This record gives sequence, structure tokens and C-alpha cells, in this order.
Amino acid sequence: MHPESHGIVGNSFFDPGRGEHFSYRDRATVQDGTWWDGEPIWVTAETQGMVTGSFFFPGTEAAIKGIRPTYWKPYDGQVPNTDRIQQVLEWLSLPANQRPHLVTLYFSLVDSAGHRIGPESAGMRRSVERADELLGQLTTGIDSLPHAKQVAIVVVSDHGMAAPNTTQLAMLPATVNLDQIRTVSVGPMMTFHTSGARQSLQLRDELNNSLENARAYLREEIPVHLHHRSNRRIGDVVVIPAKMGIVRTTRDETVPAGMHGWDPTLQSMHGIFMASGPGLRPNARLDQVRSIDVYPFLTTLLGLQPHKDIAGTIATFESVLTPPALQ
Repeated sequence: MHPESHGIVGNSFFDPGRGEHFSYRDRATVQDGTWWDGEPIWVTAETQGMVTGSFFFPGTEAAIKGIRPTYWKPYDGQVPNTDRIQQVLEWLSLPANQRPHLVTLYFSLVDSAGHRIGPESAGMRRSVERADELLGQLTTGIDSLPHAKQVAIVVVSDHGMAAPNTTQLAMLPATVNLDQIRTVSVGPMMTFHTSGARQSLQLRDELNNSLENARAYLREEIPVHLHHRSNRRIGDVVVIPAKMGIVRTTRDETVPAGMHGWDPTLQSMHGIFMASGPGLRPNARLDQVRSIDVYPFLTTLLGLQPHKDIAGTIATFESVLTPPALQ
């Protein structure tokens, strides 16, 4: 699903229907399943009788549709990555009727380095190399399991990373009256919740008459390919920067060394996708994988029936799949 469909339209956002603010840093909202409108893969699996486990993954702390993974952990970035791997291997070593057949595992070190020191830095390269070492530890541990040949590994990232163009900062004009308007920063963009259509039109026009290096859109005007229109949480007016810029209210606001959230067609915003194991043709290559296609790919490998309301398709992977899918 695209964010406009599953409802988590940013790390932080405002829901005008609820009159509440969501933040990934707020445990109360993160663990409240009513914020999450889609059906994640572990809920699909659990409802079809499959045991699942998660050592950190967005949404796994919440009871979405009343369901969490059988095994899960509240997010704590201080937990060493090696401890996370050890726990996953312990889960995979359980007896067959207790063992999770879908496990998610999250490492934040590459994302953290990208934001802190930039994607082209030597430190970023070291973080990627360390992530590679961690994957090696995980695969070595899996290879030692008696059922290793039944385990597939899928490695993904949720986005790319780029250095913001600091010469293209888009400053909100001081002349624009934002009283009674809720403002939310969403990565490099900024969104506004107004009192109605008339105020939205006025705000859009005032911003576009004064803004440099950015453009303001009514929500329904946002470019179609962004799939960022059909949810009120997105805001009524959205300011999107040009040329890898950032929208800010003042020049005093910190600009991170690395960022994401720009147009997903930019190559620097692309993530990675790698997979190996039973059901997959070795050494095969795919031109491009969309994030929304990962869900049907996993349901195919696991022999699950996908939820009907998904945007992704298995067609991307037909050339690399070999029967039978994992059971």
C-alpha cells in the first residue's frame, strides 16, 4: 500500500478527524493500532495461522486489527545489533510448532549515519560495511540451523539518502499569516491543515506568490505519481521543495547532513532489494522493485493469500521465482 492508503503518511503528522498528532517518537501513538489502516504482512500471516516474530519493524508494536506478531519487541535503539541477531536465531531454533515462519529484523545504523554525517562520507561507508558484517553473522547463524535450506532472506531498505541542497532552502514568507493554521514538517516538505477550502486556496496562492525554491499545492493538486492525495492526514496544502531543497520556517533550523523524502523517482531516493533462498532463482537480477511489491512477493514465498486491498503486484518477480514457494 501507498502511505495515502495505510495512513502513516510521515514520521509525524496530524489527523484532523481524530484531532490528534502522530509521532514515531511517541510510544502511545506508535503502539495504538487504530492509527494503522492497512494490513501488514505479519497480520496477514497470523490470521492465516502462521507464527511470526519481529525484532523491531514499524507497526509491530501496535495491535493492528487486534493482532501483533507472536514474538515482538518494543523499539529500543540501544539494543546492540548482535543481540538482535542472536534473538532472531533463537526464535528460528524453536520447535516447528513454536518457530516463527516470518521474522522481521531492523538495523538503523546506516540510516542514522546518513542523517548525521551524510551519504557520501567515509563514516557512511563504514556503516554500510558494518551492516554487511551483521548480515554475514545472521546468514552464518541461519546456515547452522538444521532447516537452513528452508529459510529465505530478503534484505530491503525503505528509502535512499541524499545531501540536502543548502542553496535551495525554501523559507516560509513572514508575510503569510499562519494563525489558526496547523503546520507540520514532513521531511523536506511542509504541510498545512486549514479551516476549509477557501483558506486553503488563499494560503496556496499567498505561498506561491512569495516562495522561492518550492511550490505550494492543494492536496488534490499534488503530482499523481507521488500517490500523496487521498488522505486528510497529508494536509490541505503541501509545500514541496525544488532541487533537493528543504522547506523551513526560519534559517536557524538545523539542516541534517543527509535526508530523504524527495521525489521517489530520483535515483538517490531508491532503496535496495536483495533476496536468496528456496523458491528463488540464484544470481538473477531485476531492473527495479517498488516497495509496494514486497508484500505480494513475501506472501507468494510464504504460501499466503494476500489481502485484497493492496497496490503491489507479484509480476515484478515472476522471472526470478521458482516453484514451489516456501511452505
